Amino acid sequence: MKQLFWILSISFFFASCKKEEILAPCTVPDTAVFTVTGGDFVCIFPYKAVVVNISTQGSDAQILWHQNSQIVDSGNSKVFEYNSYIPSYNDYTIAIHGATYSDSFNISVRRCEPSLFVPNSFSPNGDGINETWQPAGTEIKEIYFEIRDLKGKHLYSSVDIKKGWNGRINDRYTQLGTYFYFIKWRYDDCSEHERSGKLLLQL
Repeated sequence: MKQLFWILSISFFFASCKKEEILAPCTVPDTAVFTVTGGDFVCIFPYKAVVVNISTQGSDAQILWHQNSQIVDSGNSKVFEYNSYIPSYNDYTIAIHGATYSDSFNISVRRCEPSLFVPNSFSPNGDGINETWQPAGTEIKEIYFEIRDLKGKHLYSSVDIKKGWNGRINDRYTQLGTYFYFIKWRYDDCSEHERSGKLLLQL
């Protein structure tokens, strides 16, 4: 009989209480999700910017860019762009402060090394993939490249890195096989380079 009375007492207690008397009002705090293009190590070319993408559930966040505990830049937006002019390449801490949260992360900003990629083959068969042969690179100021056959006959040349060889000579596809290329280029820092080798034309 005592056990039944205890159960009835508990049931009566919860039935007579309102929700706000049991649990205090609560609010969901703001949160931030942020990513840095390239991760925590970023290389950038001159005159470019590192972009920090921030997504908040509440109000915009305040962003402080620190170098050696000194604030060198700041923002108050969900997208923050860091100008690579000021300061120079270095290690930084980015602090993010919201209404009810704060967080920080470290980032290393370095200058990207200029580069040139030279494909060793291409296939102008009309499928839309590798239809032309052309070098590709970063910080290319000037370039000249040419294609010759195995006998040394000049077939194609260009000073535009975006205009590659489509495998045609006088509007006709040339023979499949191996060809020679020669490239001479200059980076934005005016350093000059040369490269030569073989490429394969295939279908």
